[in-house]
Amino acid sequence: MPMSRPVAALASVVLMGWALVVLLPPDCASACSCALPPGDRKERAERALSSSEAVFSGEVAAIEKEAATSRHPGTATVTLRVSESWKGPKELCWR
Repeated sequence: MPMSRPVAALASVVLMGWALVVLLPPDCASACSCALPPGDRKERAERALSSSEAVFSGEVAAIEKEAATSRHPGTATVTLRVSESWKGPKELCWR
């Protein structure tokens, strides 16, 4: 039983679409590559370091949340325990 022309046309469009997806995959997917500042990774890191007030490694020691009200969206105070500091005061108390 021969296929009707509309069914044959639909089948060919579907097959062509499938073939394009399978045979021509993208080379690379970089979601935010267009948003990166100029320079290589090291240059960007050096600029970030020079423009930062403090650079350190650590962990969250405590989180205190203040409830929201009708006039205020609420806040959270996060206390950090610093394990290593590269820039900024040696004794950090960030809240």
